[in-house]
Amino acid sequence: MEALKHGEIILDTGPLFLLLVGRYNPQKLDKISFTEEQFGILLSYIHQFNERVVTPHVLAEMSNLAGNRLKEHFPEFMEQTAVFLQEVEEEHIKKEEIIAKNHRKLLIDFGITDAALALASGKDRLILTADHSFFQYCYNNGIPALHLEAVFNKAV
Repeated sequence: MEALKHGEIILDTGPLFLLLVGRYNPQKLDKISFTEEQFGILLSYIHQFNERVVTPHVLAEMSNLAGNRLKEHFPEFMEQTAVFLQEVEEEHIKKEEIIAKNHRKLLIDFGITDAALALASGKDRLILTADHSFFQYCYNNGIPALHLEAVFNKAV
């Protein structure tokens, strides 16, 4: 993982949501089952990377989560989220690539969001996810990935 330290990190929905809620209001982290300490650890970790990357699919999932979990705080949260998103890169994977026959098993097993994340990864991009099965898929297929728990346990 050392070679990835100064590259790019692709944020899956869980880590992105934690990051955004913590930036919005650390006191709201309990609504999404995280702590201020975990937020601080994640924030320190992602600052090691030159670029932070998201996909449109992750943004859509994060927005839906925010609407469901933050309800009356959603407008303020999204206002601050828009400011943060100006600081990150967006990688768009065309639907034709996601649904291509050679990626069909990935699509079927993990859905559009994770398939796009796997396809957006590259030699110097690390996927940060809270999804155990997707992390295991990445690990087994040589896709640079890290589970959020490893960050919290300071195993990286």
